Amino acid sequence: MPSYKDLEDQIIKLFNNTDSLLWNGIIYDQIKACKPSLRGGGECKTDIFVSFKNSKDLNLQENLKISVKKSNAEFYGNKLTADAALTLLGPNWQTILIRSINPIISRFQSQTIIYTKPKNNPTDAYFTLGWKLEITDKPRTLSAPLIISNKEIIDNVYRGTNQTDGKKNARSGPGNLNNTYK
Repeated sequence: MPSYKDLEDQIIKLFNNTDSLLWNGIIYDQIKACKPSLRGGGECKTDIFVSFKNSKDLNLQENLKISVKKSNAEFYGNKLTADAALTLLGPNWQTILIRSINPIISRFQSQTIIYTKPKNNPTDAYFTLGWKLEITDKPRTLSAPLIISNKEIIDNVYRGTNQTDGKKNARSGPGNLNNTYK
């Protein structure tokens, strides 16, 4: 299975090598796809941005934002900070996390914080310094499902409706895509 970058590159190449496409009953013959980027670095919600026009009626223009998720994807968010949780889950992020973690709090409290290997004559000591917020589709040792609705999962995690404008509408290249058609 190709890496994320390879998969994104394949999709971009597919769009850029397409002469025309039918979208919502309209044929578009000017197609441009690219990987958007954020000013100042970081990852934006959109993995691929596609813009297409109809050369016979330049007022007919559509934009498509694609978020690529492979079938074996495990993490939708990894090592999330408070700022990332706010932009992902919205202003009630702390309440959502507390409600979601409460059912497994006894598992956290029963965890060994310091342990050594081997037990009798330790040569290695391990310390649990804390836990991190992850959004994953596979159960883990100390995981609990987020207690939010399916609509909130779709809107917040997949669509990124709470993301900053820069992450939702990242730059799509050094120039304006409108001037870069074939």
